[in-house]
Amino acid sequence: MSAIRRINMKVFSDGSVVSDTSAAGYIGEHLATELLFDLPERLRSAGFVYTLNFEDGNGNISVGTVNRSSMSFVIPMELTYTNTLRAELVIMDNSEMIFKSNVFILNLQNAVEITGEVQNRYEGLLEDTLEKFQELTDQIGTADISQFRGIVSVEKTGTSGDSSVYTITYTDDTTSTFSVENGSSYILTQSDREDIAEIVFESYISDSNARLENFINGGDLNGNS
Repeated sequence: MSAIRRINMKVFSDGSVVSDTSAAGYIGEHLATELLFDLPERLRSAGFVYTLNFEDGNGNISVGTVNRSSMSFVIPMELTYTNTLRAELVIMDNSEMIFKSNVFILNLQNAVEITGEVQNRYEGLLEDTLEKFQELTDQIGTADISQFRGIVSVEKTGTSGDSSVYTITYTDDTTSTFSVENGSSYILTQSDREDIAEIVFESYISDSNARLENFINGGDLNGNS
C-alpha cells in the first residue's frame, strides 16, 4: 500500500475520541486510509480484543478488527460506499466489554473531478467510443479500420453567448460542434458527458451503418459496390 492516508485517533479514558481530521478519503477507495489509535496505558493489553463498530450513511452495520500490534485499522472498500461513516471503538477482555468509546464521524468525499482544460475533461470518452466501434467491426469480420472515419482533434473554435464552441474534426475533413457553458467554476456534468459521447458515437454509427448496409447488399466495408 503506497501513499496511504493516515489519520491519528487520540482515545481518552472518558470515551472521547479526537482525530487530526474527519476526512477519511473518497468513495470507492480500497485500503487507502489507515486509522491509528493512541490509547491510554490502562487500555493496552496483549489479551484485549479491539473492534470497531461502523454504521454507514445507509444504516448498514459492520464490524472491523483493529490490528493489536500496531493499533491500526485500514478502511476497506466495503465501508466506502456512502459519504459518512459513524464508528465506535469497543475493547473486550475475554467476554467482558471493558471500554466503549463515543461515536466518531468519518467523512468520505465524492470522487475527484478532473478540472483542467475542457478538452482534457473528455479523456476516455473518445476511447470508449472507438472501443464500441471496434466491437462492431469484429462482429462483421475483419476490416481495415483505417478506412473508417476517425477523430483528428477536439478544439475550441469560438464562443456563442455564455458558451464556448468546440469542434470535432474527423479524418474525412467533416466536422461537428458542441457547446459548453463558460464559468471559472464550471465542471462538466454527466449530461454534458452523455451529450458529447452521443455526438461522437452517432457520427461513427451513421458512417458504419452505411458501410454495413452496403456490405449486406453485396458490396464491401469500404463502400464499394
